[in-house]
Amino acid sequence: VRLRQIFFNILDNAIKFTRKGEINIYAEYKRMLSDDIFFSMVFRFEDTGIGILKEDQKNIFNMFEQQDNQNTREFGGAGLGLAISARLAEKLGSSITVESELGKGSVFQLLLHCPEVIEDKKNIENVPSDISFKNAKILVADDIELNRELICEYLSEQPLTVIVAKDGMEALELVQKELPDLVLMDVRMPNMNGIEATEIIKQTPAVSAIPVIAITASVVEDEKSKNKRSLFDMVLYKPLNKETLIKALKNFIEVEVFEEGDKIKECLSDVFYKEIEALSGGVVVDRLTAYRKPLAEAKSRGSFGGIGKLLNQLHELAIEFGMKEMAFMVKDLKHANQVFDVEEAQKIISKILAGIDRLPGVNGDEKI
Repeated sequence: VRLRQIFFNILDNAIKFTRKGEINIYAEYKRMLSDDIFFSMVFRFEDTGIGILKEDQKNIFNMFEQQDNQNTREFGGAGLGLAISARLAEKLGSSITVESELGKGSVFQLLLHCPEVIEDKKNIENVPSDISFKNAKILVADDIELNRELICEYLSEQPLTVIVAKDGMEALELVQKELPDLVLMDVRMPNMNGIEATEIIKQTPAVSAIPVIAITASVVEDEKSKNKRSLFDMVLYKPLNKETLIKALKNFIEVEVFEEGDKIKECLSDVFYKEIEALSGGVVVDRLTAYRKPLAEAKSRGSFGGIGKLLNQLHELAIEFGMKEMAFMVKDLKHANQVFDVEEAQKIISKILAGIDRLPGVNGDEKI
């Protein structure tokens, strides 16, 4: 979904500024360097449009930025498309660059280190959503801050101490200093990549027993890559979701076992449904029901632009009527919307819609 949105935004931009000539798209799967063991997917979008001044090229990926020679009334747009594309590419561990000459056209290049991979749902369907690990220390090594934050967020509800490193050199220092129980190692990093760092870890007796899980975007491998990957205790592929991560951690981190009755965990959605079912009718039911259609439409199209105001109103409504769990869910939905996490946003909307469908007076004909 994110890759499709990036393509759409770049192409929309090319079409908008190319009155005559042509627009070409090229794709190539290759090693960027001759001695690189990683493969990358490179997309090039070439147009013969109006071009971009050299001094403007560094700003076009900023929010609400338009080049000085662009007539907003003539070409339209608020300067968001390329900025959103850049943020989406960053979330995929990728990058967008531009080469352009005024009056001759532009070339946008998307260097994709994180191709979308369809997860095998059979591998995660039996993982309990309420699993709890015993206390442990995990090192997350990734040069992209957003990736580090995402993994930390996935593990935030667990009694785990998470430390982070920005490259292989820092990861090595922290492994020897902190002695973590597990290392989540991004394969492609500056200064020292994950494979080089893991080779040293496995050759150092004091830390060689620490399991290292590789996190990589490379799906297609040759023999050279496979030999290197054998260094790791496990390999996970991007984009990484919470269920896959938790399942992987179960292989290396001890899980708390509770006797029946010792601890009852009630998932957030169940509490939310009870809040909904406790509503007897009146204004709050009418107001909640009114949000069903726009939420369902946003979920269906997989695009959440323009619903920020609606989410703010829904959050205020939840607080006004004391629906604490619903307020938490809407807050999570707002965050997912801000970071363009379409999959998570759709999951949360599904729970909210299921709750609205339990309201008095909402019948099956109104369900989408």
